[in-house]
Amino acid sequence: MRQWVIARVRNRTELAIHDEKQRTLTRFFEQVNNFLNPNGTVLLGYADASGPKAIANLETIIDESGFTYQNVFKRRVATHRSKRKWEHIQVYVLHLK
Repeated sequence: MRQWVIARVRNRTELAIHDEKQRTLTRFFEQVNNFLNPNGTVLLGYADASGPKAIANLETIIDESGFTYQNVFKRRVATHRSKRKWEHIQVYVLHLK
């Protein structure tokens, strides 16, 4: 599982954890069909750390990529971020439409 922060990269050390404008996520969905078996399933974990707009955009990307999700599992988990004590993790179970 990989987690990114949706933010502009300010220095080289942030390259590994920042996904400005969800470009990495978009590239993933552009290529995932090349690696997915027929009737395959994608499990995508995503945290709400970047806010509700990022979650809404994620769901748009999923839909526009030809996937649908029938199940979303949600958990509230403690975080060690200084500004937030809790975040919500969602796991989408995705299938091609």
